Amino acid sequence: MTVEANPVPVRTSSRWNWVSFSYIGAVYVWALIIAIFWYMEPSTFGSTQTVRDVLNQGAVTGLVALALVVPMSAGVFDLSIGGTLGVTSVTTAKLLADTSVSPTTAVTVALLIGLGIGLVNALIVVVFKIDAFIGTLAMMSLLGALTLLISGNKTIASERLFEITQIARFKVLGVTAPVLYLMAVALILWYLLEHTATGRYIYAIGFSRD
Repeated sequence: MTVEANPVPVRTSSRWNWVSFSYIGAVYVWALIIAIFWYMEPSTFGSTQTVRDVLNQGAVTGLVALALVVPMSAGVFDLSIGGTLGVTSVTTAKLLADTSVSPTTAVTVALLIGLGIGLVNALIVVVFKIDAFIGTLAMMSLLGALTLLISGNKTIASERLFEITQIARFKVLGVTAPVLYLMAVALILWYLLEHTATGRYIYAIGFSRD
């Protein structure tokens, strides 16, 4: 006579888990800050123009922050991101000011430089097993020196620099192009991390590298 063991109940995740504080707590904190300022200054902070201004001014910062999402999901932190932004920005400005290359070429070169910096960081952290804080902190110092070397510690000014602003000039419903870029990148990252095997691998490494 065999006795069947009671099956262990499987805990299923609720369809509403994604709105829990532990999942999107930062969104609730952000909403609370908005509510406080809205209450204190309803005539100014509560206007649609203020909303547009906040979005327009914070779009570039938001794009830079999104660049940290993937390494942080893998359990590492990139302290060199500010230096990377500095080097790529100065390189783009220098190419447009001192050469005849097109804005597209200048941006492409800057993107390749950013990719190269990322690959070097990956080599330092993954292959050489150097702690991410130490490795990227050293990279940040090197990039700071490289930025000064490229710019000559001088402000880069040229009429051609206005050509590059074309990628951010047009507006949709009062918000500038970088806001749209921010939304597009956020959606792509969300899909990558939440709905692909690559995203699962990244999260798995962040939870337990072993």
